[in-house]
Amino acid sequence: MHTQVIQAIKDFDIKALHQLLDDEKSYMNVPKNKFINSLEKGFRTAKANGCEAFEDVFFGICEYCNKGCEGMTFLSNSGYYLDLFIETKDEIHVDDIYVCDKLTNVIDLNKVHSLGFYYSKDELVKFRPSEDYKLIKAQYQQFIADLKAFKKNVLFNDFIIWFDSFSSLRTSLQDISIYLKFQYKLYNDASGVIADIEKIANIKSNEEHTTEALINYNDTHTEREKLIWFYENRKDHDFIKGLINFEKIRKEGYIILKTHVTEVKIVIAGYEYIIDYYMKLQHFHNLMTEKYNPLPEHYEKSKNGYPCDLLVYLKLHNKHLDIVEKYQK
Repeated sequence: MHTQVIQAIKDFDIKALHQLLDDEKSYMNVPKNKFINSLEKGFRTAKANGCEAFEDVFFGICEYCNKGCEGMTFLSNSGYYLDLFIETKDEIHVDDIYVCDKLTNVIDLNKVHSLGFYYSKDELVKFRPSEDYKLIKAQYQQFIADLKAFKKNVLFNDFIIWFDSFSSLRTSLQDISIYLKFQYKLYNDASGVIADIEKIANIKSNEEHTTEALINYNDTHTEREKLIWFYENRKDHDFIKGLINFEKIRKEGYIILKTHVTEVKIVIAGYEYIIDYYMKLQHFHNLMTEKYNPLPEHYEKSKNGYPCDLLVYLKLHNKHLDIVEKYQK
């Protein structure tokens, strides 16, 4: 069976793996089906890029999870690979299989695209949740259920009121370290969805400031005045830079929130002026960046090029140096 499992992995043969592996055993500390599904996901990725199987298997020594033990690298000619430690007591039965995080091979191999995977602590069969974990899970499940229940078009204001009702969940997640968010799937998933929504919620939270900023913008006439206006509001530009296509939102009249569980259309009627504010920030920054982009002679003087920073560009062109000095981080 040990040899057959190796061959099945080599051939991307998921059906054979279902037959060969024991339903009652866990593999890599997760249920058999979950483990095989992870393998299959990697195989699909390889197949989508023309790799139908691993051509070779090479042995190596594990330097981390099962230090000193013999592992193996499944390798394709196109560079797709999977480093595994297959545990067996009798060279016949497979007792466990692990993805090896650090496998040292005897010879140099063309290992380019890893098909390895890992599991969070709360995916493991022996995971026992704390009371805090259970509370966050219950709140997040309700949060997701509500998201899925939204009608096709939800008003911006109604959506924000709903989001604010989950302040307890948001606060709990904020108190969890980044390290723990990487270790627990629940915390990572919940934080990701909430972060996406907060990008939208922050648009409305800027409501009062936006009105004042637009009035101030209308009082600017020269490039210098507009630059000062931009840098006085730079934090808003830095926050949304590259995150949201405001021109598309303004044209269509709604925001599409896409998460890993559902999609919600949020109608912005009544808040168009906020979108206009962010568009002015984006347009002005793009205009100035294009105008003061480094010239060939600038690049000739720099081996490493320049960061994409308007203040750096202004300094290169010897323009508005007092503004550069005032607002440079």
